[in-house]
Amino acid sequence: MSETNNLPLANLKDEALRLLSTAKQQQITLRLFGGMAIHLRCSSTTLPGLKRSYGDLDYITDWASLSNLEHFFKTAGYQPDRTLNTLYGDRRQLYFDEINHRQIDILVDSFEMCHTIPLGKRLKVDELTLPLSELFLTKAQIVEMNRKDVLDICAMLVDHAFGSEDGECINLPVIQALCRDDWGLFITVTENMTMIHQMVKNTEIKLPDEISHTLLNRLSEMNQALISCPKTAGWKMRALIGKRISWFEEVEEIRR
Repeated sequence: MSETNNLPLANLKDEALRLLSTAKQQQITLRLFGGMAIHLRCSSTTLPGLKRSYGDLDYITDWASLSNLEHFFKTAGYQPDRTLNTLYGDRRQLYFDEINHRQIDILVDSFEMCHTIPLGKRLKVDELTLPLSELFLTKAQIVEMNRKDVLDICAMLVDHAFGSEDGECINLPVIQALCRDDWGLFITVTENMTMIHQMVKNTEIKLPDEISHTLLNRLSEMNQALISCPKTAGWKMRALIGKRISWFEEVEEIRR
């Protein structure tokens, strides 16, 4: 393949799929998360009330693929952030598309931001993105959500019902299992669902009545499922402390 054909594509969705396809061919594990992943999985992201722009790409890889990662992205037309990748490359890496002025953020093996979302063997449940339950949590775990995060959550809940399986359902038992053991994650997720519920109810997010009704019901269903599920002893002990100490990690945005 010529060097020209390896240049990053201008269209972000096409580029996301190009990298996923090439990685699969080379047996490198890449799974998309973030806004573009939700755009791929949710047709409602094209609705006027939920439409938003997409700037960069976010992937998670596994330990087995780590040694091949830099060569893969350089061959695909990207430049590595030498300093960050040297210092933190076993947990996080950055690559830059100098042509389209975009970056790719890579997390290694687990998702750690405001809260930790373990992936384990679930990284390969879906071929393109994280499973919907974990994809949902990567947004719902954000303590200070911006409007784009809120719209992403809404799109997921409009398009995907809760279930006990993966695929096109949001696997609710997976989310319950994580929140019943982690009081901090539970608090962040339930408070975010309550906040978004109020935004939709107040028409800060404008959607057709039928879609708003579905969304409101699913926001309530999520909170009810998390509140009602049995909690672990560790959860109950942490709940006694409450918000007197921080229940989340401060996230420093890495910028070029």
